[in-house]
Amino acid sequence: MDMQQLVGVLVAGAVHPCTILALNGYIALEQASNLDAGQLVNGHDVCAVLGIALRQLLGKRRDVHTWAREIEAGLRLAYDWNSFILSNLYGKLRDWEAKSAPYRLFAKSV
Repeated sequence: MDMQQLVGVLVAGAVHPCTILALNGYIALEQASNLDAGQLVNGHDVCAVLGIALRQLLGKRRDVHTWAREIEAGLRLAYDWNSFILSNLYGKLRDWEAKSAPYRLFAKSV
């Protein structure tokens, strides 16, 4: 799907009134800002994409098992807190947290 086709679909399905011209303006502003696309997602987005991948690319899972909230629940069950703090992921997140004050990812201090 090309960008203008996507814009048309978004405008047609918008809950709040929006024009193609206005949406193209917002898109142009975002593109001009040169933001790192990796900074525009969160864990919920990653779980939603993982669910899509499990349905369409990586496997043949049923839809109900691949909703973002189901993926999130499975990931939360994968580790208890003590196992998580021993992981590389936790170490990298703590490193990021140390460099990114005042932002905090974890209330718990270990």
